[in-house]
Amino acid sequence: MRKRIISSLLILTLLITGIMLGKAPVAYASGNSETGRSSEQHDSINAAKLIVATFVAEDIKNNAESGWNQNSDVSGDATIVYDMNDGILGYMFSIYNAGIGNGYVVISTEDYGFSIIEYAYENNEISELAIDGQIENAVTRQVSMVERVYLSGTLDYIAADDNDNYFNYSGETIDFEEEPEFEININSDATNEAKDFVNLVSQYSDSEIESLFEDIKDGKSSDDNTSGGLITAPTTYLKNEVNSSYTYTIDSSNSKVLSGVGSKTCTDLGGHNNCTLTALYNAMVYYRDKKGYSNISSSQSGLYNVIKTQATALGYNYDTSTGLGVTKNNNLVTNVFKQYGYTSVTGSNNYAWTGASAKSAISDYGPFLFSLASGVYYDHTVMVYGYRTYKNSSNSSTYLFWVIKDGWSSTTRYLAMTGTPESYLGCMTTIKAK
Repeated sequence: MRKRIISSLLILTLLITGIMLGKAPVAYASGNSETGRSSEQHDSINAAKLIVATFVAEDIKNNAESGWNQNSDVSGDATIVYDMNDGILGYMFSIYNAGIGNGYVVISTEDYGFSIIEYAYENNEISELAIDGQIENAVTRQVSMVERVYLSGTLDYIAADDNDNYFNYSGETIDFEEEPEFEININSDATNEAKDFVNLVSQYSDSEIESLFEDIKDGKSSDDNTSGGLITAPTTYLKNEVNSSYTYTIDSSNSKVLSGVGSKTCTDLGGHNNCTLTALYNAMVYYRDKKGYSNISSSQSGLYNVIKTQATALGYNYDTSTGLGVTKNNNLVTNVFKQYGYTSVTGSNNYAWTGASAKSAISDYGPFLFSLASGVYYDHTVMVYGYRTYKNSSNSSTYLFWVIKDGWSSTTRYLAMTGTPESYLGCMTTIKAK
């Protein structure tokens, strides 16, 4: 069964983006796709594939009737889908399970906010266009190579062969000029955020991209204080992952940890996929007690109910454990503070965050939210309330760690950042409260 969405799930509920290292073009090839793609198009396809991979992972996790499972993989090949004016509308990715076709996902380009247009759990005539790159004339039974795939305003896919003949996916010839244009209504914010995401992805190397795909597929787990695991002791992590013979000390002049934040866990506040709500709760305790936003309720239930109500209005669903989409993080911050009369306080999503921007957020404002789509905190939001820099006494190298409340424990934990082997996809949501 074909399932159509045609709306922006921008970076899905994915919690995507991050700190990127290196740059290398990614080579894609598909039977009916054009060769000689620019590096910009490779970056766009990589970004789209990351979102599709997360869409598939989210469907497996949250949809009891999903036709995909943990063995379902997104193909590296992308078939370009064109609009009726020969502009690039999106990409079609085939899904495979143990080498067998397991459907497909069609996603728009970043110009349309990376909207999931359509997906299916099983192969059909549409997916065959991408897999075989061939079309059979329904009348003559002549088989020709597909040069381009179009999507019309009637949501029908059109195949063009190398002789400029046009067919629907059933092989029937059509009058191309009579087909209406396909349209996606998308706002400029979604488009801009999607383009920011592509810029970030462009800085990943091949190996990092592949590692992120694996993280998205099944999450990355490991022992505590090792690469991919929870970090409870940065010095132990550094001995495990950098060099066990070195001595590591805190550089106090390049460290800052805020006091007075909340330490509630997701379970403390009722659970049901409420990590973003919990992270905001713990941050607002700081803004109330340390920055003078005294209108904020001092009651746990009072404050959390306001957060939950606003989150529900933005798409969170307690009953179905549907978490809040990352693109709504900023709206949640803004709306909750507004409920307490603070109309000048706003949330700001940053998909192009760096270590420096995180330090500035802590120094200029206070705790911020960080939603991840890779590593041990895949599909999870934490609250960041400080940073610590550690020095290597042997060669003066430095290593940056973010100090977090992760909502799984009331204790302090860390994210290993600059100078460490780790890298993350994530969205940083600054709470702009002076």
